[in-house]
Amino acid sequence: MTVDRPRVTSGETLSALFDAQVASAPDATACVSGPVSVNYRGLSRRVDTIAAELQAIGVGRGDTVAVFCSPSIDVVAAVWAILRTGAGYLPLATDYPAERLAHMVGDSEVRTVVVDTDTEDRARRMLPATATTLLVDGTQTVGGAETGNRVAPVTGDDTAYTIYTSGTTGLPKGVMVPHAAIVNQLRWLRDQLGLASGSRILLKTPIGFDAAQWELLANACGATVVVAPVGTSTRPSEILDTVARHSITILQCVPTVWRELVASPDIERARDLQVAVSGGEPLPESLGTRMQTVLRGARMINLYGPTETTINATWFDFTDVDLTGTAVVPVGTPVTGCATVVVDASDTVVGPGSTGELLISGAQLASGYRGRVDVTAARFPSLDVGDGETRRFYRTGDLVRRRRDGVLEFVGRNDEQVKINGHRVETNEVRIRIETHDWVRAAAVVPWVNEQGTTQLAGFVELDPDEAPLMDSDVAGRHHRSKSTRTQVAAQLQNLAARRFDDAVQVVSLPGGAGDPEQFREVFARKTYRHFTDETVDILTVCDLLDRASGQRVPPVDATPISLASIGRLLRWFGPFESAERLLPKYAYASPGALNATRIYIETSGAPGLDAGVHYFDPVNHTLTRVGAARRQGLHLHLVGVPAVIESVYATNVREVLHVEAGHMLGVLDRVTARWGWRPVTVDPATDLQDVADGGVATASVRVESDATGAEVGGRRPSVYLQTHDSVSGAGLYRHTGRGLEFVTASRIERRHVVAINQRTFAQSSFGLMLALGADSGWSGFVELGRFLAHVQQEGVALNIGLMSAGYSSLSGRDLPSASRFREMGGVESDGLSYFAVGGHVSDTQIVSTGMDEDIVHMDGPEELLKESLREVLPSAMVPTTIHVMDRIPQSHHGKQDRPGLVRLAGDLNRRTRRVADPPVGPHESRLADVWARVLDYRPVYRSDDFFAQGGNSMSALRLIRAVHDELGVTMPVQTIFTAPTVAQLSTQISTRVARSEEVPVAPVGRVHRLAGTGTRGTTLLWPGLGGYPMSLRTLAGELAQNGHTVYGVQARGLNAGELPPGSLVDLIDDDVQAVRDLDLPEPLRVVGYSFGARVAVEVASRLVDAGHAVERVVLIAPGSPVIGGLTDRTDEARYDNRYFTRILASVFTGRTDPPFAADLDSVGHREDFVDLVVRHQTAFGREMVERIVTVVENTFRMREEPVGVEPEFLDRSLYLRARGDGPSFADLPVAPLHSRPGRVSNLPYRHYDIIVDGALDIASAVLEQTVEGELV
Repeated sequence: MTVDRPRVTSGETLSALFDAQVASAPDATACVSGPVSVNYRGLSRRVDTIAAELQAIGVGRGDTVAVFCSPSIDVVAAVWAILRTGAGYLPLATDYPAERLAHMVGDSEVRTVVVDTDTEDRARRMLPATATTLLVDGTQTVGGAETGNRVAPVTGDDTAYTIYTSGTTGLPKGVMVPHAAIVNQLRWLRDQLGLASGSRILLKTPIGFDAAQWELLANACGATVVVAPVGTSTRPSEILDTVARHSITILQCVPTVWRELVASPDIERARDLQVAVSGGEPLPESLGTRMQTVLRGARMINLYGPTETTINATWFDFTDVDLTGTAVVPVGTPVTGCATVVVDASDTVVGPGSTGELLISGAQLASGYRGRVDVTAARFPSLDVGDGETRRFYRTGDLVRRRRDGVLEFVGRNDEQVKINGHRVETNEVRIRIETHDWVRAAAVVPWVNEQGTTQLAGFVELDPDEAPLMDSDVAGRHHRSKSTRTQVAAQLQNLAARRFDDAVQVVSLPGGAGDPEQFREVFARKTYRHFTDETVDILTVCDLLDRASGQRVPPVDATPISLASIGRLLRWFGPFESAERLLPKYAYASPGALNATRIYIETSGAPGLDAGVHYFDPVNHTLTRVGAARRQGLHLHLVGVPAVIESVYATNVREVLHVEAGHMLGVLDRVTARWGWRPVTVDPATDLQDVADGGVATASVRVESDATGAEVGGRRPSVYLQTHDSVSGAGLYRHTGRGLEFVTASRIERRHVVAINQRTFAQSSFGLMLALGADSGWSGFVELGRFLAHVQQEGVALNIGLMSAGYSSLSGRDLPSASRFREMGGVESDGLSYFAVGGHVSDTQIVSTGMDEDIVHMDGPEELLKESLREVLPSAMVPTTIHVMDRIPQSHHGKQDRPGLVRLAGDLNRRTRRVADPPVGPHESRLADVWARVLDYRPVYRSDDFFAQGGNSMSALRLIRAVHDELGVTMPVQTIFTAPTVAQLSTQISTRVARSEEVPVAPVGRVHRLAGTGTRGTTLLWPGLGGYPMSLRTLAGELAQNGHTVYGVQARGLNAGELPPGSLVDLIDDDVQAVRDLDLPEPLRVVGYSFGARVAVEVASRLVDAGHAVERVVLIAPGSPVIGGLTDRTDEARYDNRYFTRILASVFTGRTDPPFAADLDSVGHREDFVDLVVRHQTAFGREMVERIVTVVENTFRMREEPVGVEPEFLDRSLYLRARGDGPSFADLPVAPLHSRPGRVSNLPYRHYDIIVDGALDIASAVLEQTVEGELV
């Protein structure tokens, strides 16, 4: 072959380039990170100090030192320090999985890892024992005189750094880049792109990526390196903000990011941008043309180069080029020092216009792959170039075409390697990783290009039915493979079991609909636990649990009379319990699939307040509807299962799960009625109900005995088998006899014997329970199995033991795997009915939680769980965008995977959910789209975007519904998003609700917001804390919206656009009094204030009373400020060097004084730094709203200690609810001693922010309603 000879540069080293810059411009700015900057002299001193520390521990020429630091000036200094010792550096991205990082460190034989305070602990956990850490924390910037250069003697052939790329064997391979190669690249960047003194480049690319190296090493050319915070590279809005604020002149991004940048109206802020660089993946012509239109005045460069050719091997300046007719922007011509050749399969050079593989030679070739001599020889061959000369090349594997003008055009790949977001990925490595999962029988991974021209990965998987059983097994629907269909959640939200009646029915409203604290505590404690702690539950404790569940009797208590009141309180246990932290309501009983498919009927021959008859119980509205005459004496409860509800999700074992659910409901009934001296006695199911004639299943009926002291609780006790997992204590199956354990068999139910989505819970569990009844038990046997497991779950709470049901047998021939395995093991009742559960230790936090952490199984299917597993071991660029479970991966006629067919399938699947570029229409859709964009953190938003297809889930659905209420003034149930998931559909729902007056929208510019209720008997007014945002009090509002009250929240002036906060506390109170009086609200008024809002509320209440308004109660919740350990409350200092103030200010956004970003918080010194920090970490708030809230808090923080303007006697009559751990407040002095006040004082057992965050407002509301007497301790 005949090829051009590249011009080879000298063998200079990186350190020599850096030192030359220090000598020529010591006072020039070298690095900027946030508010901190350092000049070249200061950076050199820091480099010297770190280098001396490295040399002191033996680091020298030929070594490899890893850098594992968060983005900062320290990471730049650490790299130059390593080079100064003569060693090479290994950059480690902090977001890479621990397993991959550990491989890199071990494979590179790293003995030293440079860390910072953010990464030190993680590094120590993942590093091999042979590696030690060196901490750099910024203290190296101070010190005495310069220590001298101490540059170790290295040559251009020494390794400067090692970059790991995807490998075909399933493990990444290390590319060793010598000094001569990177020096050549940096000199070219200086000469052609202007990377030199006066230029400013943004270091935003994760340092483990080869393209980051020219950002990281730009000081070698005299440029200023501006270090962006971690994660910036994937957040276009933050990139633009940083580019504008720091006057960036050179910016490189992958096309995926450029597409978002040029679509943003904020791109005009990048006025100083001189060079826009695209690289890492093909640049579509349409995007290149858009860049030309938007980035006028800047040069536009397309760069190409594998890691093995040191970042950029070819370039193309398309600033003024007409790109018409090109699919992708050309990759251009070689950089100085490199040469290219295009060859066919026999390494013969092909002519212009022909497609062939690109080979690269010259100064920028890497030394090879660390420890991979065979792969190095194959990828870096020495080929004959004519005249007896051989030259070393790198085989790129990329297919290109050379135009007649010498410009190269990218065509594609000749192997299974692909660029994803600028990262080179071997699809074979990803496939191997997927196939190591226990569930996977076979996998395929293919690249495909979406409609924007972006390359993505699609994974296709065959599940091993023996390792990953699904519900409904061989007839499993799509929703058992992936929860992306939302089938189950949609069914759970629709209350499908509810009966509908016309208006001509007799409806009785039951007392007790609000529930009480005892019910809330017990209902949320009785969970199906799917996460267990590392603490093992010993056998004796499990035996104690089983003994407790087996020996329950009705205690000696005075029997509660049967009446409408007691029936109402009893039935409330079977209704939904809501929490602001949950998408799904919580029930006291376990329901298979959380579908709540059972209807409850009360039959009574007459009770005080309730006529005789059969009554349907509506659990949502807490009412009884009479549906027929009574046929039985006394009080009966009938359960009727609705098959259609189960069939909305499951195809098999419908009757089985209906009976199991009935058993769990009877278990709750047993526990509750025993406290009142009652006992439910099982009778024949009520098959005479009309519901049964209409297709319902009469699963269970009980007669309630009202004077049952000493009677045994529950029904027929099943045989109980305990399975121990711990081989040390004798793993196997034991029968629990009541006198101890009898060994049955060493065989066990294994992880693969439970359905796939529950296997992670099985792996965490300490034991298993198998409940069994004989084959003659019939359908009622399932009821008794569920009933007994409910007793076990209830008793487990006191022992911090949680349980999850994990399989059952079938009377319709569809045993779940655990039941089949139990039959194989040969227990006494193994041929009968069985019900399996696993258990383990749960924490107090789990028990009291009102969130959905234990319910995540409803949100994720095998496809989602496989992706989650891959994220734990692969970088994000290597995790397929989609994973599809298939019955069989298609094959070609050669018997190999049909990869072209899979690529087409990936495209077809994408087109079904493809976004249509249709902008929002009208102001309503536009406002909704703005809220939508902030919740899901992407732009632009189109009217046909599907919420869930764009990354939404149950939690973000809750956030969207709240945001719609807060900002658009419309309240909707979260189910609305499941039935109207697009912007256009949801906007229509909002408009319809407004039009029908189902919700009166709050004017966006108003400050008094209706939070809950529609009554006219009175008004409750709520004042929030320092931030002035009343929506945080929604839970409390919901509790207070009873007895005919409507609840309003008073928002601080300054939060709405165009408002200015009041100048003094007097002005603030005048303002709020007038805002309330202008509304002419129904009286009497109940005035409630939380935190700083208590200070405002009591003053407003006093003024309202003086003006003749009827104020029936003033309630002050947590009026003191939280005490923060080690920090002093300097009450009037709203300054950013006051750590107490910044912690309190952060709590307004996070609900806690120790937010996840506390370390960064304590180092902020200016308002702008604080705002940047909150916007970065609390993405639900836009910058504009953060600015407004900060302004309000700065204003109100200074007002906290202004003199109280109300009489002590008025303050005495208030209801004062103190939060645990708060400091003194205005309400403590100088009023009468607390114990002698006419108004009640309660010490709530919750800290200042727990009242809101952890749902303690339920307790607060109970106190407000005077249902809890005395102090709560």
